[in-house]
Amino acid sequence: MKKILILITFLYFISGCTIEYEMLYKSENNINETIEISVDNEMALSYADSIEEYFKDIFNSWKNSYNLKNYEYEIKEHQKTSTIIIQKKNDNLNEIINNSVFDFIFKDRNIYKQNNDIVIEMSDYSYNVITEDMLIDYDKTLSSKINIKIKSNYKVECNADKKNEVTGTYEWEFTPEDANKKLEIIFTDKLNLTAYLYNMGTVFWITIFAILTILAITLIYKLFKNKISRSNKI
Repeated sequence: MKKILILITFLYFISGCTIEYEMLYKSENNINETIEISVDNEMALSYADSIEEYFKDIFNSWKNSYNLKNYEYEIKEHQKTSTIIIQKKNDNLNEIINNSVFDFIFKDRNIYKQNNDIVIEMSDYSYNVITEDMLIDYDKTLSSKINIKIKSNYKVECNADKKNEVTGTYEWEFTPEDANKKLEIIFTDKLNLTAYLYNMGTVFWITIFAILTILAITLIYKLFKNKISRSNKI
């Protein structure tokens, strides 16, 4: 996981974009990560013949060097900007905290259990990872922020900038001026039912809708059939 941040850092600094990092905490052993990085098409095409080549060349070079074989990515091209979406399912929360985007921007990271709760504390914010010498051939107009979004199916206590208890979504924004800003979150063992249902995803709700539709049609059919049967008896 640490290696993917090398790639992200590289893209982040050469593209002058904002990193959108999202972590979905379903349980201590079921955590999904999604990182989206969007770049200006004109800028990308100044380094490659196509948008797809631009993203693939960078990703594959770092993938081969740092063994990123467990990560999946897809490229979405649009008229003015394009996006690479990098995803991975994890079964170890400790790995996420110590070898992910958090390792990239926080020098001090702690994770521990407190009774049945899981506590994460991160501070000493800094993303001055790549030196200017490494950017000599690239655009030095750096991005100004990184957004971190953590979703949880469990009730949490945190210091997020934005909170949505209904969806279980907590957001932080970090800029170069946030050196003293901390990220603190406590995952309790109490289920947040509304968030759990919300995070089940589109496929789940389509399935539920299909089942309910079939049940409704079956019920209507039986009622109609019974009505006809009673009419015939009369």
